[in-house]
Amino acid sequence: MVTTPDVAATLATLQSLPIDQLSPNPWNRTVFGPDALKDLVASLKAVGIKEPLIVRPCTVDRAPSTNSTAEHGAQSTGYEIVSGHRRWLAAKEAGLKEAPCIVQAQTDEQVAEDNITINIQREDLPPLEAARMVQEYMDRFKKSQKEAADKFGKSLEWVKHLVGFLTIPGDVQEKCRALHLGWNHLQALKVASPDHQKQVAQELQEGKVKPEGVQKRCRQLKFAASGVPSPGLRHPLPKGRGPRPSPFREKVDGGRMRGKYGFGDSRAVLRIPDYRYFLLGRFAATLATQMQALIVSWQVYQLTKNPLALGLIGLVEAAVFFSFALWAGHFADRHEKKRIIIVTQVAMLACTGTLMAISCAPHVHVFWIYGVIGFTGLARSFMWPASFAYSELTVPRVIYSRAAAWRHR
Repeated sequence: MVTTPDVAATLATLQSLPIDQLSPNPWNRTVFGPDALKDLVASLKAVGIKEPLIVRPCTVDRAPSTNSTAEHGAQSTGYEIVSGHRRWLAAKEAGLKEAPCIVQAQTDEQVAEDNITINIQREDLPPLEAARMVQEYMDRFKKSQKEAADKFGKSLEWVKHLVGFLTIPGDVQEKCRALHLGWNHLQALKVASPDHQKQVAQELQEGKVKPEGVQKRCRQLKFAASGVPSPGLRHPLPKGRGPRPSPFREKVDGGRMRGKYGFGDSRAVLRIPDYRYFLLGRFAATLATQMQALIVSWQVYQLTKNPLALGLIGLVEAAVFFSFALWAGHFADRHEKKRIIIVTQVAMLACTGTLMAISCAPHVHVFWIYGVIGFTGLARSFMWPASFAYSELTVPRVIYSRAAAWRHR
């Protein structure tokens, strides 16, 4: 995008420009509600455009954006709209031939930042549309998520969640745009499996599921696939389709829940694959910890011949654990719990292997052993908050008490 030599002469001057010489910029909205322009069109037909559009001259063809509409990739040899895209769309629909415009010289980055800053403040802007704008801005101008968050006055978490919606398959995104799904609906779809995303999108399109029921439907599909229904799921799956329907029945008697997957079945949580893997990992980590305690106690006493040195083993691990516990809990809240658990358990197994290797070495200083113990305490400080949070995310609330019992065995 370049400006013409005589921009200075037209800078900040009010002109009446033909509608067909104006074109949108890539960061304008592409999705509007069915009645978004209705009132504005009627107003323009009655009194015309009272507030001028802000435009900039352009003399080169603009390459189309990957996610923008074909209109955004059209040739632009007239003026590009900086501000006033909705008024321009309404003016075209109202049949107006010209529009009052203020011509200004602005860079591509200025136009992008101004448009995105204004649009993301609108309550009616669909989240997928905001995600497209922000992602295109970061790709075009080589900005990080942190830089984009600072520029638009949003938190880094907000930007991460927003652009994360673009991981939803393209065909599902198109259906979501057409239905104007909100933030919470897309968040539920984002964490669902690809097959469940497509199924829910298809059911939305066919009217079998309403937008406000997206979160519940995603939760139902998740627990039905694991063989354990979510609370309130009366019919997990039609007969003969998918996993075998669960015999779960909710019956309230004196405030207690009964049924095969209720309080009466102590092994209900073991039917959830993710929780079985979680317990297996906890068992391996516990075994590694016990082996580590045996190896360390013997090795430290052999090196120091001092019983007080054994007490330093627990003190070093506890000091590191409590030093990082608060920050580790905050970290677990902001990142994927399952990945944290896997990484920390692998780290603990690696520490056990390292201590076994040290015990076989002929000459080793005791401080190396304390260093490995400290690293073990660091891994445990991250594993504990992630483990408790992961249990609640994996197990239905109705049988969570059984999950807690198995976790502490």
